[in-house]
Parts: sequence; structure tokens; C-alpha cells
Amino acid sequence: MEHKIVEKGEIRIVGNGIRTRIINEEHYRDISAFWDEPHKNGFIKQLVEQAGDMGLFGICKDFDEKDKSYTYFIGVEKPTSEIPNGWEEVTVPPSTWAVFPSKGQMPDAIRNVWDRIFTEWFPASTYERAGTPEMEIYPNGVENDTDENYICEVWIPIIKK
Repeated sequence: MEHKIVEKGEIRIVGNGIRTRIINEEHYRDISAFWDEPHKNGFIKQLVEQAGDMGLFGICKDFDEKDKSYTYFIGVEKPTSEIPNGWEEVTVPPSTWAVFPSKGQMPDAIRNVWDRIFTEWFPASTYERAGTPEMEIYPNGVENDTDENYICEVWIPIIKK
């Protein structure tokens, strides 16, 4: 599976999140709806205007194995010391990352990459999840995300087994 290993320092992200569960693919429905609402109310436009070099983020954090839940957070690199009213801040610690490209129409293309990471890549690799926030990176925002050539990435923090 195509990937690269990247070292990256701490990243501070600002935006908003929701809590979801992976039972019965609930997270797929919740996250799709979560992306739809900020498109409608202008939040995504605000984020894209503030985006740094990495672009727009989807962060998966605060995993709870017991109830199969996690927080999904949409944001951008913190642009200033001020956080816009109503936004939250997430700190992603320095990590070694396995970075996987995704090409194709959203959300199916990125869902396929996530599935392949856990069914193909991790079982065959010498790495395991580090247990810190995992990220989707949308370097050019989410304009044209239904294009068959749309590009984004999944970043998983890893440690050696």
C-alpha cells in the first residue's frame, strides 16, 4: 500500500468537533452530516480562509475502546494566538506518521483508504498505532471533493511494534 513515513512536530488545530461511534457505521453517517452542516452555514469557508500550508484537517481523537467512540474534529492550523469565538483548540503532539494518499470522490475514496490501512497495512507492517490523534489532511480544502482526481491524505501516528 502506497505510503510514506514523516516526522512532524506539534500541531495546534482550531475548529469544532462532534462525538461519534463506530458501531453499525454510525461514524460514517455522523461525519458526513457533520461536514454538510459547516458547508451550509459558512464555517468551512471561514476555516479555508484561515488555513495554513497543510490545509483543512479532519482529526480523529479521544478514542474510547469501551463504547467504540471518538471525537471527529474539523479545523485548520491555529493562525494566530486568538481563537475565533465558538472555536475549540486541539493540540496534536509531535509524532512519526504513516501518510497514505487518497485519490477519488469523497467520502468513498478516503473511507477505502482507512479500511485498507487497518486490514492490509498494519497487519503487514512493523508498526502499530501510537494512540494519539489521527488526521485527514485536505491540502486544497474540500472544493471539488466529488472529482475522481480529488487528492487528500490520511496521517496515522505510529510506533515500532
